Amino acid sequence: MRPFPLPTRLLALVVVLALGLLTWGCDSAAPEAVDPAPLPASPPAEPLPEATDTEVPAQAHHRNLVFLSRDADSTVVVPWTFHGVRAGPAEARGRGVWLARGGSWERLVQEVEEGGGHGSAWQILPGPGVGLVVGSEGGLESLRLRNAPPELRTRVGILLADWSTSPREAVRFHQAVTELEGEEVPGFLLDHGSTIGPGQQPPGDWVFVHGGDVFQGFFQAVSPARAEDPVLPTWMGWTRIAVRERRWSAMEVVWDEMRAFEDARRDIPTRWELRSPEGELEVTLESVGSFLEAGEGDGALLPVDAFFTVQGEARFEGDTVAVRGVVRHRQP
Repeated sequence: MRPFPLPTRLLALVVVLALGLLTWGCDSAAPEAVDPAPLPASPPAEPLPEATDTEVPAQAHHRNLVFLSRDADSTVVVPWTFHGVRAGPAEARGRGVWLARGGSWERLVQEVEEGGGHGSAWQILPGPGVGLVVGSEGGLESLRLRNAPPELRTRVGILLADWSTSPREAVRFHQAVTELEGEEVPGFLLDHGSTIGPGQQPPGDWVFVHGGDVFQGFFQAVSPARAEDPVLPTWMGWTRIAVRERRWSAMEVVWDEMRAFEDARRDIPTRWELRSPEGELEVTLESVGSFLEAGEGDGALLPVDAFFTVQGEARFEGDTVAVRGVVRHRQP
């Protein structure tokens, strides 16, 4: 069965424990041990339930730090993902790390832990599989893989563009270097994070691409989508074109080609077209490699969790630039 959003599971666990304590107080018998419910290993794909604690409402945060290499011959992609879900005093935090070399993907870390009350819900923290180096002023300087091959570290470099409106809503582009098995790979880093509250839709798919120093772009759907939906959600965009920064609203995205993913019994996109409302910007992408995973569920259609390595073109102001990058795709 597909996991419920964390707040519901935590509240259910609190009720079970409370009933056990009441019973113990009446007959002096020790309560039976209750195994904690499994926690989600990825950010919520459904809206959070309405708050039951008005003083400490439920909230979920995600932050993605995604490295893309400059080299066009063999693209290296390293998504470092963090998420946290809090319900009252209880919370869970998860981390994921993937590595793509060329078109081949592997997941290096997927961990989740339960805790409570340490740090802000949107603050990222290190874990058993992921280490962080934070500077004296609180800025993230590097991320590294702990206790597992391959040797992997991403160093955050010069800030290129910043559309952040608050610590809880961030879109930034950086220069970066990833150290992979003793070699330094230069590239670009997306730093993206946001927070949702009770009843709010979580964000959907996203795309991060670049065409060298001339073009970097990040695009995200305002809500998740399913292959069976008649209309895809609206997308937003952030681009840096020849050092000029721009934010795009109400972009149209078309899944131009699809294929069957038998494990989930669903169709998934393999080619994307992104267009701005007035046609000033068009981006076409096609998959050249993927990480695909089917989730659990009771219905005929199962959840999809995927990354795609992509290549294509960006057209703007009469120019065409070859781009490459990564698409994050999920279907609840």
